[in-house]
Amino acid sequence: MYSISTATPAFISANVGRGFYKNIKKIEIISLVTVVIVGVVLGCASLTFSHQLLQIYMSANYDSEVVKYAIERMTVILLTYFLCGLMDTQCDILRGLGYSFIPTIYSFVSCCILRIIWNYFVYSPIEGMWNHSLGILYLCYPVSWIIAFLLEFITFFILRKRVKEKCDKNLIEYNKKHGLDNENNKLTSENKEKLVDSKVNI
Repeated sequence: MYSISTATPAFISANVGRGFYKNIKKIEIISLVTVVIVGVVLGCASLTFSHQLLQIYMSANYDSEVVKYAIERMTVILLTYFLCGLMDTQCDILRGLGYSFIPTIYSFVSCCILRIIWNYFVYSPIEGMWNHSLGILYLCYPVSWIIAFLLEFITFFILRKRVKEKCDKNLIEYNKKHGLDNENNKLTSENKEKLVDSKVNI
């Protein structure tokens, strides 16, 4: 999932520079859907073989209590880890559009500050309380991923008009520089004649 999110801003920025706004929305959809599929498939597969995977890190005489806690953590994290992929991908999409500071703040607030608040006010260290469990403690991960992704997605939705204007400007400048028609991105008749003449002269 990380490789997908890392590759996404390269395609986004390339299409922004060329002025292809429609491609940006396609790249976003493809990237997010791919991350979800990969995350869900790998997460479920890892959880299915959780006992075998745990044996890699534990000795032959392992404690059953340790396995219980490990499985509890793996259940929460692996089944929701695709949310982390969504967060990272949407974050990199904004970076590809030229907005890197905003998703940095979102990630810091949701993945650092929110988790600290969660540990103090949602999870209880007192035994016997309803919220004293590892499951409640580990829920801070998917909750922070969802909040960060929603903030980033809303930001993209708000900035879409500004991004489209930027793409339209880049498209006009590129077409003007290379003698292309702004409507279909093809050579104009005048520039076609110049291109034919230049080839004949050669």
